[in-house]
Amino acid sequence: MILDRFRSALTPSGGRLPNWRAAGRLVAVTGLAVSLASPAQAREIKDQMELKPTPSDRATESLLLDVERAGDRLIAVGIYGHVLTSDDNGKTWNQSMEVPSITNLVALDCPTETKCWAVGHDQLIIATRDAGATWESQFQNTDPNDMDNWGSNPLMDVHFFNDAEGWAVGAFGLVYKTTNAGRSWKRITLPNLDPNREEWDPLIFEFHLNAIIGTERGELYVAGENGTVYYSPDRGNSWEAMVTPYTGSFFGLAVTRDDEVFAYGMRGNMFASKNKGKTWVRVDTQTKEALLGAYYDAKDDTMLIVGTKGAVLYSGDGGERFDVRVRPNRVDLLDAEMTSDGNLAVVGFGGVELLKPNGREVEQGKL
Repeated sequence: MILDRFRSALTPSGGRLPNWRAAGRLVAVTGLAVSLASPAQAREIKDQMELKPTPSDRATESLLLDVERAGDRLIAVGIYGHVLTSDDNGKTWNQSMEVPSITNLVALDCPTETKCWAVGHDQLIIATRDAGATWESQFQNTDPNDMDNWGSNPLMDVHFFNDAEGWAVGAFGLVYKTTNAGRSWKRITLPNLDPNREEWDPLIFEFHLNAIIGTERGELYVAGENGTVYYSPDRGNSWEAMVTPYTGSFFGLAVTRDDEVFAYGMRGNMFASKNKGKTWVRVDTQTKEALLGAYYDAKDDTMLIVGTKGAVLYSGDGGERFDVRVRPNRVDLLDAEMTSDGNLAVVGFGGVELLKPNGREVEQGKL
């Protein structure tokens, strides 16, 4: 299988991970085959993408890439257009069948209890108005003649400030913005990666943008390859390319209630900034595993970060110190979300599992 072929890329051996917001999201490598296909083959793949997901008894064990809460409901998304929902804090899950495509879904955001957006391969953007029961397609680049943009350019992450204003970022510098709940999306070009250059730097298209996160004050952070971090103080109306001490890939972001931002990624690398990205300090993570997803609880000022080979990092003091452990099953984890009853739902190569808030195992946690 293609996942098995590229699974070695999940090890922290360095190097560039093409088309990924996180190492576990290397299913985007399927897009590389599309970029090499002939127009006729591309049209055939396009026809396949228009297929809808079929029921699967093993959907909860398939590769899931993101999990979010919509009210008290949990929603998880993954490969083959899988969308799962749970109304009992992650104990049981139902597969949503009203999904417009079998295209792999990479990331999810739910700004309200009923409205969510998911993004994935082929620049697909889908939306739900009923907490994940039914979905509609809002945007997808499926032009088989547009080989420079189609197939190998997945969207990696999505953030909505509210049920109208949202952003999506992805491979090769892709940035889209909507102000009308996704009825239309506008392509945005971010500024120079090197603020000292007077001329626009075309290398911006070479760097994948893997993560985007917003704050209640309307700030936005974007992170990606080559230590890339962007900051906007005004809901994306203006952007600044921040200088970081890292030249590897950032896969995710977290912002604490004290406005401290954490950027984490390859080989256990994590950096923190207390002044909105102007200066950064390295965080001792005590691991060399790739860090792929995080959950931050502003109420308790606690943070959980998950990664490859079962790595789980927990901080009870807002990121001042992290305790690291390796889960016994050593399954690659990609994201985490708090359930209504105070546990954590984690997703990855093993599907969905439940952990305690501090990342420890719960009895019969495997679903």
